[in-house]
Amino acid sequence: MKTICLMPRRHDVSRAAFRDYYERRHSKLALRWFHFDKYVRNHLTDDAGEPGFDCYSEFWTSNPEKGAGLMSGPVGDTMREDERQFTDQPMIRPALSEEKLVSGPPRGTETGVPHLLLLLVRDGGSDTGLGEWLAGIRCTRVVLDLLSTMDPARPIAYQAGALLWDPPALLPEAPAGWTIAHRLKTEAFEYTPEEMAAMKDVVS
Repeated sequence: MKTICLMPRRHDVSRAAFRDYYERRHSKLALRWFHFDKYVRNHLTDDAGEPGFDCYSEFWTSNPEKGAGLMSGPVGDTMREDERQFTDQPMIRPALSEEKLVSGPPRGTETGVPHLLLLLVRDGGSDTGLGEWLAGIRCTRVVLDLLSTMDPARPIAYQAGALLWDPPALLPEAPAGWTIAHRLKTEAFEYTPEEMAAMKDVVS
């Protein structure tokens, strides 16, 4: 199962400070208790604009029920308290994702890798049409997330997100029935499976 979260910074926190806290503290705190098969933080770069969030976080887990149970108890209280140190917590937007590798090789572990993130709104367009459009863009790799709201109290405004590796400077016009709401430069950070395993129950 894959989920994503649009993570916004607190109004009194700079994007650089948000990224530093997320990488230095919060991501490691999460890995103390949660087992993710893969966990990628796509941080917006300083020239990415202000779309209302600062990181497109991706989470893969084979045991979502265990994670939900942890979030309903003291571990969840600890995580939410830590979120308040650097995020605009009420504006966090979680979503379920159906991920599709559109083109290029499967993903590996990446740190410091730039991407272009597209967030798209559906206006009658099809998933197939969007995938075909993305496949026609010459990139090293394209990954498509078909998104659906996870928490009705915190609906997500987009029906798709796409990450493009080494995209061209100019993109073709969006396919019929889709609108590109944001084009954002990001930089990806993640831990290897060995690093994630080593962090369990060792965060001070």
